[in-house]
Amino acid sequence: AFWQWNADGASHRKIKPRVTRPSGPTNVTLYVVSRTELGVTWELPLFDGGKAISKYLVEWDTDKYMTSGIASPSNPYGNSVDGPLVRSEVVSGETEFRIAGLEEGQKYFVRVSAYGDGYSHAISSDPPYAIPSGMLPGFLTDVSLTVASDSETADRLRLAWSAPEVDVNGFKVLPSGCAGGTSPPSAPDAMKAYRVMWDTHPSLLHAQVYDIPAVNGDGFPQHCCPSSSNNNGVCHVELGAEVQSISIKYPQSSIPSSGDVFDSGAVRIAYLGSQSKSIQVVTPLHGSKEVRISPSVTLPSSSPMATGDLIRIQNNVYLVSNVDSWPVSINISSEYVSKPDPHTQPDSVNAYFTTPPSSCFDISNTGNSAESFRSHILQSFDDSPFDESITVSRSTPTEPYESGDSSDTRVVGYVYHVTFSGQGFSSTLGSPVEELLIIS
Repeated sequence: AFWQWNADGASHRKIKPRVTRPSGPTNVTLYVVSRTELGVTWELPLFDGGKAISKYLVEWDTDKYMTSGIASPSNPYGNSVDGPLVRSEVVSGETEFRIAGLEEGQKYFVRVSAYGDGYSHAISSDPPYAIPSGMLPGFLTDVSLTVASDSETADRLRLAWSAPEVDVNGFKVLPSGCAGGTSPPSAPDAMKAYRVMWDTHPSLLHAQVYDIPAVNGDGFPQHCCPSSSNNNGVCHVELGAEVQSISIKYPQSSIPSSGDVFDSGAVRIAYLGSQSKSIQVVTPLHGSKEVRISPSVTLPSSSPMATGDLIRIQNNVYLVSNVDSWPVSINISSEYVSKPDPHTQPDSVNAYFTTPPSSCFDISNTGNSAESFRSHILQSFDDSPFDESITVSRSTPTEPYESGDSSDTRVVGYVYHVTFSGQGFSSTLGSPVEELLIIS
C-alpha cells in the first residue's frame, strides 16, 4: 500500500502483485555437434515473472524468421501445415538441447524461449546460425600408462584408454553401441583410428606416430566403451610392439560397401626372422648356390629343413632346393648375394629357416576373416623356440564411386593389421621383427 498526494490531499492506494511472463533465457549459445546435429545451451532468465521457470521452447529453422512452421512461443503445440512441434521442442529440467536429424551443410537458425507464466520472448542464439559438419571427437577418458605386465624384460609400455563421453562442448557423444549411448553410429562420425605419439622428451619434437585402427576382428567398430568397473581404460596397445599391415585390394571394384569384393583368389604369406628356427652356416661365397653347415656335435642326423623351405641368410631370403648333402651342406635355388664389401663378411652366420604354409589364404568371402589370416601366419611359427603371439584385425577400405547419375561407396579390398607381441618379438633380443613375406 502507499499514499498518493494530489490537490485534494492524501489518499490511500493499494497495489496487488501480478505474475507476468519471464524475460528470455540468457547466454543462448549454438554449437556444431556432428554432420547431422547441433547443440544449444542457455542459462536462466534474469527475471522469472514471479513464477518458477518450468520449461523451455527450442526452435530451429533454415529461415532466420522461423517461417517454415507456425510453432512459436505463443503457439508451441500446433502446426496446421506440417503437424505438431515442427522444428521445435519443449525441454524440461535442462538448459541444453541437442537438435538431431539435420541436413549436412545446411544453415540453421536457433532461438530459445523460457516458460513461467507463459512463454518469454524468443532469444536468438549466438552465433545466430550454425551449419552441421564433421567435428573432432571429444577427449579420451580413463587414459593410463603402465609397464606391460607380460613383458618380463620391461621393454614395452601398456597404453590404455576409453572412448570420449562428451565432445569439447560438453554434449554426449557415446555411440549407440555403448551403455548410455544415444547417438546413431553416424552421429557423431564413427571413430576411424586412435593416434598415439610417444617420445623420450616431453616436447614430442621427434615423436613416433602410430594410428591404431578403430576396428576389432573383421572390421567391427572398436567403441572402447567406458566401464564403471574399469578406470584404467578398456582398449589398449603395447608401445614397442611391432605392427604391420597387409593390403589386398582391387582398385577397379564396383562392389557396394555392404558387399564382398572377392569371390575367389588366394595368397600365401609367411614370417621368417630371428624368432624362427636357426642353424649356424659358413658364410657362402658370392654367386654360390651351396650353403655349408658349420660343424657341430649337436647337429641332428636328419635335416631339420626340407626342400621348399625358406631360409634367411643375413638380409636375404632363399628357397631351399636340396638337402641330400646334410649335414655337410644344403642347396638354395638362387645364387647367394653377399654384402658389397667382402672383407666385412663374417666366417659364419646364423641362418633362420621356416616351412611356409602348406595351403593358401582364401581371400574370398568364405575364408577371409581376421582369425583365418592369423591362423595362416601362425603356421610359420610351428616348432619355433620362442613365445610368439600375434593378434590380427581387419579393416575394409572404401572409396567414392559414381555410376551414371548416382553415387555410392564401394569396397576396394581388405587391410589386415598384424600386431606382434610375446617375448619372441622383444626388442631386447637385439633383432628386429622382419616384414611378412608374400610368397605367392
